[in-house]
Amino acid sequence: MIDGRRNRKDFASIVQETFKEFAENTSIHGLKYTVKREVTIYEKVFWIIVVLAGLSGAGYMTVLFWNRYTSNPTRTSILTAYAPNTAVPFPAVTLCNINRIMKDQVDEFVEELTVQEDEVEIVRRAFPQLLALTSVPTRNYNMTELMILHDVLLENNYNEIGAVMKKIMQPCEDMILKCMWQFKTVPCREIFEETLTTEGPCCSFNYIREYIDGSRRPLYTPFNGFNSGLKLHLDPDIQTVQYSSLHSSGLKVLVHSPWDYPGSGSIYKIVSAGRQSYLQVSASRIVCSSDIKRLSIEQRQCVYSEEVRLKYFQLYSDTNCLTECEETYLYARCGCVPFYYPFSTRRVCNITNIPCLDESIGTTLVNITKACNCPSQCEDMFYSVMSSTATLANKEAAPTSSFLEDQNVTDDSIALYVYFGGQRQTILYKDIITSTIYLLSSFGGVYSLFLGCSFITLVEIAYYFTFRLIVNLKLVGRIDKAGIKPKREDPKQNQKLWSYEGSIFLN
Repeated sequence: MIDGRRNRKDFASIVQETFKEFAENTSIHGLKYTVKREVTIYEKVFWIIVVLAGLSGAGYMTVLFWNRYTSNPTRTSILTAYAPNTAVPFPAVTLCNINRIMKDQVDEFVEELTVQEDEVEIVRRAFPQLLALTSVPTRNYNMTELMILHDVLLENNYNEIGAVMKKIMQPCEDMILKCMWQFKTVPCREIFEETLTTEGPCCSFNYIREYIDGSRRPLYTPFNGFNSGLKLHLDPDIQTVQYSSLHSSGLKVLVHSPWDYPGSGSIYKIVSAGRQSYLQVSASRIVCSSDIKRLSIEQRQCVYSEEVRLKYFQLYSDTNCLTECEETYLYARCGCVPFYYPFSTRRVCNITNIPCLDESIGTTLVNITKACNCPSQCEDMFYSVMSSTATLANKEAAPTSSFLEDQNVTDDSIALYVYFGGQRQTILYKDIITSTIYLLSSFGGVYSLFLGCSFITLVEIAYYFTFRLIVNLKLVGRIDKAGIKPKREDPKQNQKLWSYEGSIFLN
């Protein structure tokens, strides 16, 4: 029992002596005054408070730098404002007629159908009510008339609403009369394709539908100016009866990334009949440093396309992600999806689902924002559009440009020009604010300021309380085993003298 207490006392003494040796030799300022024999107890207390205050200040600053490193680690700066136009693809352009249902085509379609005479007018009135199947909510429909139309369509083997909508909306070949791309006149059917969007059937240029073919590449152009981009002669076919949610006539032009589904995330401009519209495009592209990718998703608050896999789209974008979320939400609510999601493999809604769709679409954006996790992209492209218009005069009123000289320009015609406004685009660079090197240098500056220590201090701490402590413990163990007893201590040299059988050992 006595030996055990003595051993514990000896160990505590050895640790105390090791700490004293460390304090007298360490690079931590002020610590040596806490162990000097000639320093009074009041001075020792003072220096202990000073060292603890310095340690507290350094610890506080360490927490601040660490929180800054982990909570807001990225920043975006302008890498260059003079990147060539070929650094970004030309935007996709999607044209949608504001008049979603054409009265003339409804009349022609009704003539094709086998309908009982007493139901002809009911069917004709019911067709415009199919707007309730589009992305714009409306309560202006009569389900009794719509159910009669539903039965008539089934009897005539029209089982898909998408096919019906194409029959009663303006086709691309009637809307787009002439196309020019990069100074050359090209057949419009070669550069435009019919696409289903939240606006219904529309016509898209440079849109890469990745859910169909991921091998396509977008178009680029090195040129700028309204003569060098996309030039179009359009006819929206203005009719006496307009079925439009905007209470207007003309075309809705969506400008978006070539890989993004043309929906609610697209920039859009309204172009009116009898006008020539100029859409001047500028682009910004974000690129990231290699350090950004090494951060966790929570730290950088964005994702790379290969880190998130979508169900239908091969390339991730927040727009495509939100589109899939809308599709999932509507299917969960109604057991079907609208016809304007052509990528979906689920059951397409028909007329019987109109009440559910109409009720759900009005709250879709609010609900999917809460329910879906669609982080932003780390590397992305943004387009901004400035528009200007002028009156488009017909041939009899004034001379026209060479682009329209062989065209039949009417009061309903639209001349549309989409082009890069300048020869330079902006590249943004996302990088980390506090790198690991910056963090280490900050820590070094803090501890040097408050305690006067450095990296060598860590080595000293490790040395004295591992190697040096073990050496002292082993030395005392050998002395005890040999029967050596301490003789005296020299305070000046801070050395112990030991006697054994008349011999002197210096430690």
